[in-house]
Amino acid sequence: QENDDIVKNEKLKINKKTNEIFALSNTMVQDIINLMGNDIIVKNANGTVITGTEKISTGCTVNDTYMIAVLGDANGDGVINSADLLAIQKDLLNVKKLETKSKQNAADVNQDETINSADLLKIQKQLLGVSNIEI
Repeated sequence: QENDDIVKNEKLKINKKTNEIFALSNTMVQDIINLMGNDIIVKNANGTVITGTEKISTGCTVNDTYMIAVLGDANGDGVINSADLLAIQKDLLNVKKLETKSKQNAADVNQDETINSADLLKIQKQLLGVSNIEI
């Protein structure tokens, strides 16, 4: 049975109950419009409106309500790379905590509500081309 609070496709998962959007890297604003409708406004982490073919990143918002987390983009720069691994490692070691809920959501790549070594492994596998992060 599909939960009415969850809308998803191969690139996005929208939780209407928690106002959270989980996305894969290289997801565009248009992908969100396709799922949510034309009457949405997407802003980047700086509050600038982004449109159409622009890529979303962790920290973007939809209608100032929904928080976007790109799975694996733990530092919010829109790219999944070693900097994200480092950010998660620092969080796990209590050196520097991930300061926003969207960054925490992005770090929880396997979406089990715990940030741990399994999430690091999923990012490493994607970076090595062994397997891809999935919604």
